[in-house]
Amino acid sequence: MTICTTLLSPPPHIAPFPHCVTLTDPRRPAKSQKQRRKAAKAARKAAVDNPSSLLPIVPLEQQSIDLPAGNEGEAEQARDALRVAMRNARRKGIKEANFLKTMR
Repeated sequence: MTICTTLLSPPPHIAPFPHCVTLTDPRRPAKSQKQRRKAAKAARKAAVDNPSSLLPIVPLEQQSIDLPAGNEGEAEQARDALRVAMRNARRKGIKEANFLKTMR
């Protein structure tokens, strides 16, 4: 995980993200300093171009949405997607619980 106090570009006289503490982050694999700098610059540019990309992604089973009405087409696909997401979440919880039981 990278802890930063700013996402926008730093002042030009300061190196990019000198105030960041780089920890393990699955979204930012280990790279050389030059590659990290280039990736951070691309991320800042993408954030300016598309601010909605900075919003956290909420899993489907945790969203409070109204499903479309009806039995065909879009409504059926939405219900199927929600059913699959909820089933996967339950399975994930069961697997985690079983793993934690073995740790006791």
